Amino acid sequence: MSAEQLTELRGHGGVVEGLLRAAHEGRLPHALCLEGPEGVGKFLAARHLAAGLLCTGERTGERAGEHTGEHTGDALRACGLCGPCKRFLAGTHPDVLVLDPRAAGEESLKLNRIAERDDSPGPTVGGFLSLKAGEGGYRVVIVRDAELMNAAAQNALLKTLEEPAARVVLALVTSRPRQLLETVRSRCVALSCAPLAQDEMEAILGDLAAGGERRAELMSWGRGAPGRVLELVARDMLTVRGHLAALLAGEAEPAESGRCLRELEGDFGGKTATAQARERLRAVLEVGLELLRELLLAGGHGTVHGAALAAVRPASQRLRHWQVDQLLLALQDVGANMNTDAILDRALTALHRRELDAGCLTAPGSGGWAAWDGA
Repeated sequence: MSAEQLTELRGHGGVVEGLLRAAHEGRLPHALCLEGPEGVGKFLAARHLAAGLLCTGERTGERAGEHTGEHTGDALRACGLCGPCKRFLAGTHPDVLVLDPRAAGEESLKLNRIAERDDSPGPTVGGFLSLKAGEGGYRVVIVRDAELMNAAAQNALLKTLEEPAARVVLALVTSRPRQLLETVRSRCVALSCAPLAQDEMEAILGDLAAGGERRAELMSWGRGAPGRVLELVARDMLTVRGHLAALLAGEAEPAESGRCLRELEGDFGGKTATAQARERLRAVLEVGLELLRELLLAGGHGTVHGAALAAVRPASQRLRHWQVDQLLLALQDVGANMNTDAILDRALTALHRRELDAGCLTAPGSGGWAAWDGA
């Protein structure tokens, strides 16, 4: 994030401005939960909030506010130029703690990230909040992908939520709020970060490295989440989409598709080759679920999001629901650390199937799809 980006926030500016105004008026909640689809900009909004709370410089429109006695959201946004803003941008501000498992390549947030323990890998929430504010203002904790906290970590966080210290703000960021404990959610003020409008998407993504139909397909597939579009590009997910669509159309075989997908290059995170393979497989399965979603919405064959599904022949809803169930089971197996090659082979074979036989168990309408789509 640059100083220029710090002073401009598209899409969720109203959310951040409202919170900064509440802080200026002394009524900012101590615990927030920023909720919304993956890649919609929740984490960026939380960072803008933190910067605005810590900034000591002159804000845009601040002089006008001195004359009117009013402060707009713009007047309270971070200036991007003062000492605290520069330290925030450099990641050295002493009064900000960001737990970002995605950047660290972590698949979960455990107790030792919340409470001080001998095996804590770095600063903890408890240790950070036990200190006084280094610069005398707010102390801000941001937890990205908060749903990755296990039960022990969430329970440890409850004490902070129940007994907040003065001028402390805890911002949980999640695309799956229902995976948080109810005791945690009930103590946070929920803030919705909705998908962005098309013009906002265009303004943010600018000259994306894709043109014509490819760009249009990415923008449509992104569903108002610019971060999602950028991730699709970084992971070459349009290539994955092509392989899986060919399987569904009967134009490719599972074995050959599997070889190509295992060799897929892209930014899949993870500290080890095994972790990267799991993340790659998870991304492939989610693309498969997206394709099946489109086919179900289109009645078995697809024209949604470009021409990738044009060759797919109509199939029974029963088959499509069965394929959804198989991919959901595969996602569960990824989470259980089962063999990634075996999981991928089963998933690709399921997508290649043309019809169900008596040996296939299916439960159409069982809610499996809804459980994934609304997670």
